[in-house]
Amino acid sequence: MTYVDDFGVVWRSKPRYHLMADSVAELHRFAAACGINRCWFHHTRGYPHYDITDVQRLVAAARGARLVTARDLVLIANELRH
Repeated sequence: MTYVDDFGVVWRSKPRYHLMADSVAELHRFAAACGINRCWFHHTRGYPHYDITDVQRLVAAARGARLVTARDLVLIANELRH
């Protein structure tokens, strides 16, 4: 499953959202299918994710990413880590 949050962190005057999946391999496949550049990938410990734009968020949702709150995304990340 792939997830995208609703917490738009402003970077360079534009909101960025977090795209995460149940596995890193799934995350990379999904991001590539959405046309998201690998340079937006962050391999933070326990929370590997892509930072994506609002347009990319819409594309991800249209391709089946589950829309979640930022809080839900943190809970999902904690569950996947264990």
